[in-house]
Amino acid sequence: MTVSRPMPQIRTALVASFLLLGILAFAAPAPLLAQGGPGGTAPAAPPAKQDPALAWGARFFDDAIRYVARGRAAMPQVNDFYAKLDAKIELDTSRQEGLMRLWYKAPGMFRQELSTNGGTTTKILKGEEGWIRTPQGRVDSLAFTPEGQKTIKQLKDDRDRISDLASFLTLQALKGPGVTFHFDGYKKGSGTYAGNWIKITRRAPSKTNIVFWLAYERTGENSVRATWPGIVRVEGDPSKNYPTEDYILKEWDSQLSQTSREFRYPRRIEAYSILKDAQGRTVPTRFLFAIVDDIKINAGIDATRFSAK
Repeated sequence: MTVSRPMPQIRTALVASFLLLGILAFAAPAPLLAQGGPGGTAPAAPPAKQDPALAWGARFFDDAIRYVARGRAAMPQVNDFYAKLDAKIELDTSRQEGLMRLWYKAPGMFRQELSTNGGTTTKILKGEEGWIRTPQGRVDSLAFTPEGQKTIKQLKDDRDRISDLASFLTLQALKGPGVTFHFDGYKKGSGTYAGNWIKITRRAPSKTNIVFWLAYERTGENSVRATWPGIVRVEGDPSKNYPTEDYILKEWDSQLSQTSREFRYPRRIEAYSILKDAQGRTVPTRFLFAIVDDIKINAGIDATRFSAK
């Protein structure tokens, strides 16, 4: 996923398998204006020392995990990840479009294939080493030229993005010690962001904030349940020239993407950098549009995928 705009890495951590005691005892707040009418009254207040917005945020996030995991309470830790995409990549300096296949194996191996105009270019990263295979079959090391070193750096950024994407799709890896999920209310989006959403902000020590807009469904007159993550925003860091980036995840229940799967995943992914124009206005600028043909998690990727041969 060759994208020139860097994003802070979100590292996967071992996840505690239990929830805070008492969270499930709190009734979720019903939306007041969403889905066609007023909801019920707010639930009884939780213990004074616990912020209700954190309790509701944690519960809604766990709802989304169960939705992705088809009813299970947790998704597995991501050890390897494979994706096949029909992708269009739009950068400041280049445009690419074609069939893309990506392999990631924790912690440091990554392979990218882009097939376009009848040929396939392959880039491989294994730790600090990297190679490129041209459509003509020539294999060159990336370690010995300044341009090759730049490509290795870009591959590392791309590898980190794939790790991040796996976290967005499974959600489980985004939990952990010191992590909180704050319920920010019910929101209604339009245009690219259209939908009725539960907004949650994930905060973690020494990490950038991640904001989720989760779809939801009613489970009773005064209760709702979160389902799929429709928008994921990774807040940027202007001091490091990292822009805020939005990932739009759609068509989670497409029949074309759900054959023999123990988990759900989106059929369509779009990604935008949130940039500023000359007048200082916010301009969402798309850098990725992809139709997902296949995703596999922990399928056991052969290590030879990451060799120069």
